[in-house]
Formats: sequence, structure tokens, C-alpha cells
Amino acid sequence: MTNWAAKATLFAVKTSTVVEKSTASGCSNDVICRCLGVTSEEIDSAVSVFNAESVQDLKQQTGAGSGCTACHRVLKQILAARREQFENSL
Repeated sequence: MTNWAAKATLFAVKTSTVVEKSTASGCSNDVICRCLGVTSEEIDSAVSVFNAESVQDLKQQTGAGSGCTACHRVLKQILAARREQFENSL
């Protein structure tokens, strides 16, 4: 595994843990996109206010995911979790 691949894997593991913690605890200031400094609070706002439903929507609304793209997996997890929360609330 190259140094870059190892760093990307470690980043994915760390951010996956952040998503789980922020979803469970309601914590809203964890940085999700490190390239642009986008927090989970900003992601939540994009989902609730602007109805972001895809990574592309999040890119347009917050800039998240438009740098190195390492956060795409986490962004997809957040979107899936929010979608599940919405469906369970119906």
C-alpha cells in the first residue's frame, strides 16, 4: 500500500468514526471535509435547508468534496443516515 493509500484509508476510518459519533451525539461541528474545512453542521444545513440529496448537491452548496474527494464516502454515509432518519419519521 502506498503512503497516499495508507493515509486515505486512515482518513476514511477516522471520518467514518466521526460520522457515527456526530450522528449519535448530535455533535455538529466535526470537520467532514478537511480540504475546505466543511463541518457536519454545514452538511446538515445543506441537507435540511437546500434539500441536498447527493454529493454533487453538497459540493454546490458547501464545497465539501470538491478538493481531494477523500470525504465522498463519508458524505454518502451522512446523506444515507439523514435519508433514513427522514423515512423513519414519516
